[in-house]
Amino acid sequence: MDTAKKVYRPDIYAAAAKELIAEGKMKASDFPDFAKESGFKPTQNDFIDGIPYDGSKPNAYIDSLKIGLKGKDKVK
Repeated sequence: MDTAKKVYRPDIYAAAAKELIAEGKMKASDFPDFAKESGFKPTQNDFIDGIPYDGSKPNAYIDSLKIGLKGKDKVK
């Protein structure tokens, strides 16, 4: 999650949007509410496996699968 926080920069997007609005090139309604923007899409329910995926909790998705290493399982 630390890497995602470094590369996802809503502050830069917000600054650019505010400039475009101030210059009259776009309207405020053309942009999402920056205060509510998390960078994550809503939970996805239409994956081929039918298991919901919440991008803010990727390990929960992995742990819900019947196969694969879970939690603190280690490769031996």
